[in-house]
Amino acid sequence: MKLVESYLAGNAVNELAREFGISRQTIAAILDRHGIEHGKQRLSADDIAEASRLYESGWSLARVGNHLHV
Repeated sequence: MKLVESYLAGNAVNELAREFGISRQTIAAILDRHGIEHGKQRLSADDIAEASRLYESGWSLARVGNHLHV
């Protein structure tokens, strides 16, 4: 299922809600049905490296979070 694959690839629930035109609650229910843990946004190793680089360059944590959609 494309929604599940997108979530597992690191896309945020808010992004998926917009993309698929459904509520966050519906996405949660779909993930639950597929036995996928959700609720916390996971960062990939690349995202963590980028977050570190941006923070060290002077970005605020809020700005880094917004940039990475977490």
